Parts: sequence; C-alpha cells; structure tokens
Amino acid sequence: MKKRHKIALFIAYFLVFFSSLLLIDYYADMFFSFYIVAIASAILAFVALQIHKKYRTKTQVDELAKEIEEVL
Repeated sequence: MKKRHKIALFIAYFLVFFSSLLLIDYYADMFFSFYIVAIASAILAFVALQIHKKYRTKTQVDELAKEIEEVL
C-alpha cells in the first residue's frame, strides 16, 4: 500500500468519523469540545486504517481514497 493511498484512506475515514461525531455532538447540545471530537476522530481513523491494512479488503473507501489521491 502506497503512502499516498494510506494518507487518502486516513482522510476518508477521518471525514466519516468527524462528521458523524459532530452530528452526534450537535444533537447532544454541544456536550463535547470541538477538540475532543477532532482528536477522537483522528484516533478512530487511525484504528480503522490499521484494520483496513491488516485485512486488505477492497471496499468503497478505497474508491473514495483513489479520488482523494488525485487531489493530493
């Protein structure tokens, strides 16, 4: 797996977790700090990336990462 693909996968996972956690936080009346949401999203994205690398399955996230690679 190339470095650009790993970065693109991380960005894709981060955006999914970040938007989900922000939506949950919005309906929880802004209970969490923005920084906590960002750090939690980064940690979850890193864990998801490691699991993705371990199983090496091609998913829709890979297609999204390929589009992100073109931008990078």
